[in-house]
Amino acid sequence: LRSYRQMADTPPLHKSRLLSTVCSTKQQRHTLHQKRYRFTQALKARIPWLDIYGHGVQEIDDKAESLDAYRYQLAIENHISLHHWTEKLSDVFLGAALPFYCGCPNAADYFPPESFIPLDINDVEGSCNIILQAIEEQQYERRLSAILEARRRVLEDYNIFSVLTRIITARHPVSPTRHSDGVVLSRRLLRKRRPLVALQSVYEKARIRALNAWR
Repeated sequence: LRSYRQMADTPPLHKSRLLSTVCSTKQQRHTLHQKRYRFTQALKARIPWLDIYGHGVQEIDDKAESLDAYRYQLAIENHISLHHWTEKLSDVFLGAALPFYCGCPNAADYFPPESFIPLDINDVEGSCNIILQAIEEQQYERRLSAILEARRRVLEDYNIFSVLTRIITARHPVSPTRHSDGVVLSRRLLRKRRPLVALQSVYEKARIRALNAWR
Protein backbone atom coordinates (compact mmCIF):
# COMPACT_ATOMS: atom_id res chain seq x y z
CA LEU A 1 0.00 0.00 0.00
CA ARG A 2 1.11 3.54 -0.75
CA SER A 3 0.30 6.58 1.33
CA TYR A 4 -1.45 9.63 -0.10
CA ARG A 5 1.81 11.56 -0.01
CA GLN A 6 3.68 8.80 -1.85
CA MET A 7 1.00 8.67 -4.55
CA ALA A 8 0.95 12.44 -4.95
CA ASP A 9 4.73 12.84 -5.10
CA THR A 10 5.65 9.84 -7.27
CA PRO A 11 3.43 9.39 -10.33
CA PRO A 12 4.36 6.22 -12.24
CA LEU A 13 6.02 7.78 -15.27
CA HIS A 14 8.42 4.98 -16.24
CA LYS A 15 6.33 3.23 -18.87
CA SER A 16 7.46 0.05 -20.61
CA ARG A 17 4.18 -1.22 -22.11
CA LEU A 18 1.49 0.26 -24.34
CA LEU A 19 -2.15 -0.71 -23.82
CA SER A 20 -4.15 -2.48 -21.12
CA THR A 21 -7.67 -2.76 -19.77
CA VAL A 22 -9.50 -4.29 -16.83
CA CYS A 23 -12.45 -6.33 -18.06
CA SER A 24 -13.71 -9.39 -16.21
CA THR A 25 -15.84 -12.12 -17.73
CA LYS A 26 -19.03 -10.67 -16.18
CA GLN A 27 -21.71 -10.18 -18.83
CA GLN A 28 -24.77 -8.70 -17.12
CA ARG A 29 -27.21 -7.23 -19.60
CA HIS A 30 -28.80 -4.60 -17.35
CA THR A 31 -25.48 -2.72 -17.33
CA LEU A 32 -22.76 -2.30 -19.95
CA HIS A 33 -20.90 -5.40 -18.72
CA GLN A 34 -21.88 -7.54 -21.71
CA LYS A 35 -21.22 -4.78 -24.25
CA ARG A 36 -17.87 -4.03 -22.62
CA TYR A 37 -16.84 -7.67 -22.66
CA ARG A 38 -17.78 -8.16 -26.32
CA PHE A 39 -16.16 -4.87 -27.34
CA THR A 40 -12.96 -5.74 -25.49
CA GLN A 41 -12.77 -9.18 -27.07
CA ALA A 42 -13.36 -7.67 -30.52
CA LEU A 43 -10.52 -5.20 -29.91
CA LYS A 44 -8.25 -7.98 -28.72
CA ALA A 45 -8.83 -9.79 -32.01
CA ARG A 46 -7.66 -6.66 -33.85
CA ILE A 47 -4.98 -5.54 -31.37
CA PRO A 48 -3.33 -8.75 -30.08
CA TRP A 49 -0.96 -6.86 -27.77
CA LEU A 50 -3.85 -5.40 -25.76
CA ASP A 51 -3.31 -6.78 -22.24
CA ILE A 52 -6.56 -7.70 -20.48
CA TYR A 53 -6.78 -8.02 -16.69
CA GLY A 54 -9.67 -8.95 -14.44
CA HIS A 55 -11.60 -11.76 -12.79
CA GLY A 56 -11.74 -14.82 -14.99
CA VAL A 57 -9.05 -13.48 -17.34
CA GLN A 58 -5.78 -12.43 -15.73
CA GLU A 59 -6.41 -11.76 -12.05
CA ILE A 60 -4.38 -9.18 -10.12
CA ASP A 61 -4.11 -8.24 -6.45
CA ASP A 62 -3.69 -4.52 -7.08
CA LYS A 63 -5.17 -2.56 -9.99
CA ALA A 64 -1.89 -0.64 -10.20
CA GLU A 65 -0.42 -3.77 -11.79
CA SER A 66 -2.61 -3.10 -14.83
CA LEU A 67 -1.71 0.59 -14.97
CA ASP A 68 1.71 1.65 -13.75
CA ALA A 69 3.71 0.18 -16.64
CA TYR A 70 1.24 1.26 -19.35
CA ARG A 71 0.93 4.46 -21.37
CA TYR A 72 -2.70 3.83 -22.34
CA GLN A 73 -5.69 2.10 -20.79
CA LEU A 74 -9.15 1.32 -22.13
CA ALA A 75 -11.77 2.44 -19.56
CA ILE A 76 -15.49 1.70 -19.99
CA GLU A 77 -18.11 2.59 -17.38
CA ASN A 78 -20.89 0.21 -16.31
CA HIS A 79 -23.40 2.99 -16.92
CA ILE A 80 -23.41 6.12 -19.07
CA SER A 81 -24.98 9.27 -17.70
CA LEU A 82 -24.17 12.94 -17.20
CA HIS A 83 -21.81 13.55 -14.26
CA HIS A 84 -21.39 9.80 -13.72
CA TRP A 85 -17.71 8.93 -13.76
CA THR A 86 -16.12 6.42 -11.44
CA GLU A 87 -12.80 4.91 -10.48
CA LYS A 88 -12.70 3.38 -13.95
CA LEU A 89 -11.62 6.80 -15.18
CA SER A 90 -9.91 8.27 -12.13
CA ASP A 91 -7.75 5.17 -11.54
CA VAL A 92 -6.27 5.57 -15.01
CA PHE A 93 -5.26 9.12 -14.14
CA LEU A 94 -3.76 7.92 -10.85
CA GLY A 95 -1.70 5.50 -12.92
CA ALA A 96 -0.55 8.45 -15.07
CA ALA A 97 -1.94 6.78 -18.19
CA LEU A 98 -4.03 8.15 -21.05
CA PRO A 99 -7.59 6.72 -21.02
CA PHE A 100 -9.44 5.61 -24.10
CA TYR A 101 -12.76 6.33 -22.43
CA CYS A 102 -16.40 5.42 -22.89
CA GLY A 103 -18.62 6.84 -20.17
CA CYS A 104 -19.57 10.20 -18.70
CA PRO A 105 -20.63 12.44 -21.62
CA ASN A 106 -19.49 15.60 -19.81
CA ALA A 107 -16.26 14.27 -18.33
CA ALA A 108 -14.57 17.36 -19.77
CA ASP A 109 -16.45 19.42 -17.17
CA TYR A 110 -14.32 17.66 -14.56
CA PHE A 111 -11.04 16.96 -16.33
CA PRO A 112 -9.03 18.62 -19.12
CA PRO A 113 -10.47 17.58 -22.51
CA GLU A 114 -6.95 16.59 -23.62
CA SER A 115 -6.57 14.17 -20.69
CA PHE A 116 -8.69 11.41 -22.27
CA ILE A 117 -9.76 10.16 -25.70
CA PRO A 118 -13.48 9.32 -26.11
CA LEU A 119 -14.52 6.03 -27.72
CA ASP A 120 -17.84 4.63 -28.93
CA ILE A 121 -18.07 0.94 -27.99
CA ASN A 122 -20.80 0.49 -30.59
CA ASP A 123 -18.19 1.18 -33.28
CA VAL A 124 -15.43 -1.40 -32.98
CA GLU A 125 -13.64 -0.52 -36.21
CA GLY A 126 -13.75 3.21 -35.56
CA SER A 127 -12.52 2.77 -32.00
CA CYS A 128 -9.72 0.49 -33.14
CA ASN A 129 -8.58 3.11 -35.64
CA ILE A 130 -8.68 5.85 -32.99
CA ILE A 131 -6.55 3.77 -30.62
CA LEU A 132 -3.95 2.78 -33.19
CA GLN A 133 -3.68 6.31 -34.57
CA ALA A 134 -3.27 7.82 -31.09
CA ILE A 135 -0.51 5.39 -30.23
CA GLU A 136 1.23 5.96 -33.56
CA GLU A 137 1.09 9.73 -32.98
CA GLN A 138 2.46 9.31 -29.44
CA GLN A 139 -0.52 11.09 -27.94
CA TYR A 140 0.50 9.95 -24.46
CA GLU A 141 3.64 12.06 -24.57
CA ARG A 142 1.78 14.98 -26.16
CA ARG A 143 -0.96 14.95 -23.54
CA LEU A 144 1.11 14.13 -20.47
CA SER A 145 0.71 17.57 -18.88
CA ALA A 146 -3.10 17.28 -19.17
CA ILE A 147 -2.99 13.76 -17.74
CA LEU A 148 -0.98 14.96 -14.75
CA GLU A 149 -3.42 17.83 -14.20
CA ALA A 150 -6.30 15.33 -14.21
CA ARG A 151 -4.33 13.24 -11.74
CA ARG A 152 -3.89 16.25 -9.49
CA ARG A 153 -7.63 16.92 -9.57
CA VAL A 154 -8.37 13.33 -8.56
CA LEU A 155 -6.00 13.58 -5.62
CA GLU A 156 -6.73 17.12 -4.47
CA ASP A 157 -10.18 18.15 -5.71
CA TYR A 158 -12.23 14.96 -6.00
CA ASN A 159 -11.08 12.87 -3.05
CA ILE A 160 -13.88 12.21 -0.56
CA PHE A 161 -12.55 14.60 2.09
CA SER A 162 -12.32 17.53 -0.32
CA VAL A 163 -15.81 16.87 -1.66
CA LEU A 164 -17.33 16.64 1.82
CA THR A 165 -15.54 19.81 2.92
CA ARG A 166 -17.02 21.74 -0.02
CA ILE A 167 -20.53 20.42 0.67
CA ILE A 168 -20.37 21.21 4.38
CA THR A 169 -18.93 24.67 3.77
CA ALA A 170 -21.60 25.47 1.18
CA ARG A 171 -24.47 24.34 3.39
CA HIS A 172 -23.14 25.56 6.71
CA PRO A 173 -21.12 28.73 6.10
CA VAL A 174 -19.27 30.15 9.06
CA SER A 175 -21.00 33.28 10.33
CA PRO A 176 -18.73 36.35 10.20
CA THR A 177 -20.16 37.43 13.58
CA ARG A 178 -19.15 34.23 15.32
CA HIS A 179 -16.57 34.83 18.03
CA SER A 180 -13.29 32.95 18.04
CA ASP A 181 -13.49 32.44 21.82
CA GLY A 182 -16.34 29.95 21.57
CA VAL A 183 -16.18 26.77 23.64
CA VAL A 184 -17.57 23.25 23.34
CA LEU A 185 -19.51 22.21 26.46
CA SER A 186 -20.22 18.70 27.65
CA ARG A 187 -23.87 17.69 27.61
CA ARG A 188 -24.09 17.80 31.41
CA LEU A 189 -22.53 21.26 31.66
CA LEU A 190 -24.64 22.58 28.78
CA ARG A 191 -27.83 21.52 30.57
CA LYS A 192 -26.60 23.11 33.78
CA ARG A 193 -25.80 26.46 32.15
CA ARG A 194 -28.84 26.56 29.87
CA PRO A 195 -32.04 25.35 31.59
CA LEU A 196 -34.05 25.53 28.36
CA VAL A 197 -31.74 22.97 26.77
CA ALA A 198 -32.24 20.74 29.82
CA LEU A 199 -36.04 20.98 29.47
CA GLN A 200 -35.83 20.16 25.76
CA SER A 201 -33.75 17.09 26.58
CA VAL A 202 -36.24 15.87 29.20
CA TYR A 203 -39.12 16.37 26.76
CA GLU A 204 -37.33 14.48 23.98
CA LYS A 205 -36.57 11.52 26.25
CA ALA A 206 -40.20 11.38 27.43
CA ARG A 207 -41.45 11.53 23.85
CA ILE A 208 -39.19 8.71 22.69
CA ARG A 209 -40.16 6.52 25.65
CA ALA A 210 -43.85 7.09 24.90
CA LEU A 211 -43.38 6.19 21.24
CA ASN A 212 -41.48 3.02 22.10
CA ALA A 213 -44.14 2.00 24.62
CA TRP A 214 -46.76 1.87 21.85
CA ARG A 215 -44.67 -0.25 19.45
